Amino acid sequence: MNNLTPLTNTHTNAPIDTAKLAQLCKASADPLRLDILRVLRDGSFGVMELCKIFNVKQSGMSHHLKVMATSGLLETRKEGNSIFYRRTINLEQHALKPLIDTLFVSVDQTILPDSIQLRLTETYEERAQVSHQFFEKNALRFREQQDLIASWKDYGTFAANLVDELEQKDRQLAVEFGPGTGEMLIELAGRYANVIGIDTSEEMLAQASKHVKSQDNIELKHGDASDLSIHKDNIPGANLVTCNMVLHHVPAPEKLIESAANILDSQGLLLITELCAHDQKWTREHCGDLWMGFEQEDIDRWAKSFKLIPASNQYLALRNGFQIQVLIYRKG
Repeated sequence: MNNLTPLTNTHTNAPIDTAKLAQLCKASADPLRLDILRVLRDGSFGVMELCKIFNVKQSGMSHHLKVMATSGLLETRKEGNSIFYRRTINLEQHALKPLIDTLFVSVDQTILPDSIQLRLTETYEERAQVSHQFFEKNALRFREQQDLIASWKDYGTFAANLVDELEQKDRQLAVEFGPGTGEMLIELAGRYANVIGIDTSEEMLAQASKHVKSQDNIELKHGDASDLSIHKDNIPGANLVTCNMVLHHVPAPEKLIESAANILDSQGLLLITELCAHDQKWTREHCGDLWMGFEQEDIDRWAKSFKLIPASNQYLALRNGFQIQVLIYRKG
C-alpha cells in the first residue's frame, strides 16, 4: 500500500505536478535566463530589444523566452505589431506560485553585469529618444493630438476632485510629471501652496509656461522625472505627485512610479490618470505613444513594489473607444 501523501501547494491546496515542477526548475537553471528575469523585473521588452541587451541571436533568445513562458515564468503582451515579454503577474492560481515568488525575490537580489546594464540603459535611451522627438516636433499641436484620444476636460477636473476626497494633513507641495500644456498645474495651484511641473521637453514647458504664467506658486523644471538623481536635495517631500496621461509616453513607466514614490512624504499621494490597455495601433504614429495603455494590475504591481498602497480607483469610458483609469496610491 502506498501511504505517501501527494505534494500540494500550500497557497492553493492544489496538487503539484512533478513534471511541471521539473519543467520550471529546468527553465530557471540557466544563468542567461536568470539575467533575463532580472531585466524583466520592472518592465516589458520585445525580442529584438532583449537580443541587443544580451548580445544574443534572435533564434537563441526566442528559444529561451519560449521555454520560460511555457513554464509560467513569463507572459506576453501585444503592443501594435510587436510582442513584449514580461514576468508573469497574476500567479494566484499557479500551483507553483510559492516557488516562482521565491525565485523572483532571489533573482532581484542579483546584480547585472556592467555590459548588460549598459545596453539596458541604451535601450531605455532609444525609447526615450523616440518620444522626445515626437514632442519636440508636435509641441504646438499637443492639445490637438491629445484630443484624438481624450481631452483634458474628459478627466482632468474629475481626477483633481478625487484627490480632494482623500484626507491630507498637509497641502504644501504638489509635483506633476509631464505637465503638458499646464491644465492640471492650474488645478493644483488652487489646492496646494506650491506646485512644480517637470518635463523633458523644453518646447512643452514653453507651452505650459504660457498657460500658468499668471500663477505665482507654479515652478517649471526641465529634466527627466524618471532620473532619481535630479530629485536629491532639489525637491522636498511632496504631498502629491501626479502623472496624467504620461506613462504611455515614457520608456520605463515603472521608473516614473519609483521616482514619484521617492519624493513623496510619508503620507503622500500618487495620482495616475492613464489609458486602459487598448488595441488602437494608430496612437503610436499620431500621438507618440510608446505603450498602448496598461492593465491596472501592471500599475498596481509597480506601485506595490515601491510601497505605495491603493487608495482609490475609478474608470471613465470615452466615446472614441478608449477608457481612462484614475488611480490614487498612498505612501505606505
